[in-house]
Amino acid sequence: MCPRCGGDLDRGRYVERSVREENDVAMVTVQADICRRCGETFLYPGMVDLLSRTRDLLRAGEAAPAVGRVFDLRDEVA
Repeated sequence: MCPRCGGDLDRGRYVERSVREENDVAMVTVQADICRRCGETFLYPGMVDLLSRTRDLLRAGEAAPAVGRVFDLRDEVA
């Protein structure tokens, strides 16, 4: 049950989140529960750390470009 609105949750969904650092963007797939009523997203444990580590890689310039200045880091930060 959603703590925000009381709606039912779609559990264990995978959603993409973007991480931006200046002009660089990394798309990261994270696991979350999503409310069917209000759309609120609740990230699973460890997903915020994954996004933070992705940002650290972008800041350090250690991400290999996949397309232009867009990075796919799913295998590197897992």
